[in-house]
Amino acid sequence: MKNILRALLLIVIVFLFVWLAQSKNDILVTAEKKTDVPAFVTSDSDNDGLKDWEEELWGTDPFNPDTDGDGTSDGDEIREGRDPTKPAPGDELSKEEIEKKVNVEVETDLNATEKFAREFFATYVGDKSGQNQNPIYDTTLGGVLISSNIISNIKEYTAKDIKITSSRSVSTLKSYGNAFGKALKESTPEGAEHELLIYQRAIEGDDPSELENLKIIVDGYNDLQSRLLNITVPINAVSAHIRFINSITLLMVSLESMTQSFNDPVGALQGIKYYPTAAEAMTTATKDLKTLFSQNGIVFTQSDDGYYLVSSI
Repeated sequence: MKNILRALLLIVIVFLFVWLAQSKNDILVTAEKKTDVPAFVTSDSDNDGLKDWEEELWGTDPFNPDTDGDGTSDGDEIREGRDPTKPAPGDELSKEEIEKKVNVEVETDLNATEKFAREFFATYVGDKSGQNQNPIYDTTLGGVLISSNIISNIKEYTAKDIKITSSRSVSTLKSYGNAFGKALKESTPEGAEHELLIYQRAIEGDDPSELENLKIIVDGYNDLQSRLLNITVPINAVSAHIRFINSITLLMVSLESMTQSFNDPVGALQGIKYYPTAAEAMTTATKDLKTLFSQNGIVFTQSDDGYYLVSSI
């Protein structure tokens, strides 16, 4: 299981790097890293038919095409139903070994990572014909992620959940902006780092204790959401306000998933996949509010709480 966890944690961090590479957010990735990300996902350093991260799952050497030295490449051995870490002859995987790897057991007792591991081995070991042309990254892992529905039970806020005023006056709108900015300022943990920097350090440093810092960030988002649900919102700011609040919910789901990365990396990835959507929704809502203030001739100086909001993007 240790190798499985290591491999899937790498997939988690690559997922975020790919998104960051495609966005304008340069907070984590340099130009060099952006170029290297796609190659990392598909890399097969020893050209044996197994991606480097798949070698981690099998316990084979990613830089040696024939780990057990029996004359058959690791990829071919797996396709033939043989153990790539045990020299031939006598390296065939027995029915008992195969059953042990692919046995469904009690479905409810398996977390997402254990399900992935089972399906991974079922795909490779169960198909002895070698006709399976679909890469495991695109099928097994993809299936686990697509089938996940971890946000189905979370609350989606609507206009019914907030206090709304019909006033569209400049003074009302500016008061709202200041209240929003104050909520942002007071809910932000003192000295807090960006969540992705914390997550990157935890994964690259193999340090689960770093993820405790994410819990502080989650608490801050929870506090912010509570504050935003209790301020009075002008009717012309309702749409952006609601979208901002709902983006917080998704961010919290994603960050809470990150905290489980060392225990259940596939389950973590199921939540992390919502991070780009949530971050982009929050940015868009903030930009819409900034545009609304501008259209009404509202300017926040550094002494205004609203400045904290409009300067956040």
